[in-house]
Amino acid sequence: MTTTPHPVAHDALVCVDAPGMVIGGRDAQLRGHGVQGVYHDGRRTLSRNVLTIGGTEPEPLSGHVVAAGSVRYLAMRRFAADTTPDPALVVERTRHADGRERIVLRNTGRRPLRFPLELALGTDLIPLDALRAGHRPIDLPARVAAAGLGWSAPDGMSVRVVAEPAPDTALAAGATLRWDIGLDPARSWAVELRIVAEPVPGRAGPRAFSGQPPWAEPRVRSDDVRVAAWVEQGLRDLRALLVVPGPDLPTAPLPMAGAPWQLAPTGRDALWTART
Repeated sequence: MTTTPHPVAHDALVCVDAPGMVIGGRDAQLRGHGVQGVYHDGRRTLSRNVLTIGGTEPEPLSGHVVAAGSVRYLAMRRFAADTTPDPALVVERTRHADGRERIVLRNTGRRPLRFPLELALGTDLIPLDALRAGHRPIDLPARVAAAGLGWSAPDGMSVRVVAEPAPDTALAAGATLRWDIGLDPARSWAVELRIVAEPVPGRAGPRAFSGQPPWAEPRVRSDDVRVAAWVEQGLRDLRALLVVPGPDLPTAPLPMAGAPWQLAPTGRDALWTART
């Protein structure tokens, strides 16, 4: 790997569901720029996820974080045969920090639509700390896997992207999934993507905490109703940082911290989080 200037993330949309994290732009497309990508336990499991419809990227409309671990995007795809200024096809993408993504296409026009949907995927499985240090990653070669694509790193870590429904075509060259879609007016079509990461053999990393959080629910009394909402949101965000460490560590939940530059249960940021 060669080095590049330290990446920036001041305008990124970041969502966390530890040990998973997503760092993305405002248009839903992951292009592998800087630290963009989907992460699990400090490794980038997906660096590229570019959607095209009929060979053209949709035009972005909005993108915002909807929960600690989820971000939602809206885009539109206009066609030459459209008879009104309104878009004929609306694209909604909801991406989760645990490695799931749901893509919904809605025909809001007046005529049937026929088009190919393609997803160009890719990964380098690079550690986040290497990216933070400015190392330039190298894309890994893809292989066709069941209902999707897979990649493997030299150290033994591997990852698969599984689609439901399965793509009509999966190509290792170019790491592309393709569906041939027909949509009548007022109809919709959806696909679910799921990233399945297999850690380095012999290494068991942290997993998401699924029990009751180790705190009592507070009762907030305030003349400003926003205070209660702020506290509730803060607790939901804290809940998304809790993990159960590996098998050789205590089973009590620990908070991870440091996003987007790290996501770890150690260090100054995690101590601050635990004391908050």
